[in-house]
Amino acid sequence: TGIGVDKVTNDIWVCDQRENKIIRFDSNGKPNLRVTKNVRRPMDVAIGKDGSAYVIMSKKSTIFKYDKNGKFLEAIGGTGKGSMIYPTTITVSNDFIHITDYAGKRILKLDIKGEFIAEFCSKGEQEPLMGPSCLHTDSDGNMYVLDLGEIPIVILSPDGKLISKIGEFGEGKGQFLYPTGILAKSNEDIYVLDNTKNTILNFKKKPDK
Repeated sequence: TGIGVDKVTNDIWVCDQRENKIIRFDSNGKPNLRVTKNVRRPMDVAIGKDGSAYVIMSKKSTIFKYDKNGKFLEAIGGTGKGSMIYPTTITVSNDFIHITDYAGKRILKLDIKGEFIAEFCSKGEQEPLMGPSCLHTDSDGNMYVLDLGEIPIVILSPDGKLISKIGEFGEGKGQFLYPTGILAKSNEDIYVLDNTKNTILNFKKKPDK
């Protein structure tokens, strides 16, 4: 259901929701760690700069933190405004945690300790978030958001302001029918997975004028 990459070791952490486990693979695809402690229907995992793994579970309000060796450390967040209803993706970047709360119709921003910082509930003035399901954050803190509604994919600034939308629905070239994943390889190079068309679409961000 979710994948996180350790940028230092290039290890790949994979959530296996059906088997209630997280498997870590090396850069050659060889498994080197199996995590099951407190793992129940894992949705997504993100890796911090110290190698710690931050895991969200299906319909759990807290984040489960593990060290780089898979030892369970603590549950963080999950209180007050930081409580999640149905988290779907998590990212860790620049000591900030971002989570899409699908049922809460918002993006949650926390500090690295899980303390609430902000929530974002709209795509600028164009449309409220209808059910964000996937998120990517770049090195500048911009958020690439996949959402329900008439405007399915947008880029938001670190403070939640709309930068631009990406693509549109349709069956033509460069259009998508059922986008399910998004990744910004760089600030200008954006990839969208279309589940219905079995296609990965590559978008180029226009330079600022």
